[in-house]
Amino acid sequence: MSERKDYGDPAFPGNGSREWQFEHSGMWLRDWFAGQALAGILASEPEDVAYATNVAAERAYRFADAMLAERSK
Repeated sequence: MSERKDYGDPAFPGNGSREWQFEHSGMWLRDWFAGQALAGILASEPEDVAYATNVAAERAYRFADAMLAERSK
């Protein structure tokens, strides 16, 4: 059985209440972190570097998981 990932809280919760826990349908904080990391990863590489998409995505989610782990300390 694989371990469930910590997706964090919703990245953009609506009205400030905690009701979103059961009704959330937007982006999770983990996905937001990964997207931000991916933008930085791709922007920092020279133009002639061709990233395999899965390599860049895996790297971005490793950063996101590290940020969530640090955030929970």
